[in-house]
Amino acid sequence: MPRSIVTCLVYAVLMVLPPGASLAAAKPVVINEVMALNDAFAKDLHGEFDDWIEIYNAGSDPIDLAGMYLTDDLEDPTKWQFPTDNRIRTTVGPKGYTIVWAD
Repeated sequence: MPRSIVTCLVYAVLMVLPPGASLAAAKPVVINEVMALNDAFAKDLHGEFDDWIEIYNAGSDPIDLAGMYLTDDLEDPTKWQFPTDNRIRTTVGPKGYTIVWAD
């Protein structure tokens, strides 16, 4: 059984920092919305109902998430890394958001 949503969110928020950074270096990026156990709400591009996480940039400057991590397991803090080869896809504009499909 997966860990609780709250536990997953805490892990995810802490991992939206460059590796080794202190909380003082945190950017104004927040987990805005989570769909866990998605079985009928929103389909991905392949027609599947996967879980997803919406990340919101509350700041006034673009933020590049490339190289940062999301995880739902403290034993594996680098479980999923934002790609580093396409800055256009990993940059969240000011007051913008991006959806991460947990596929």
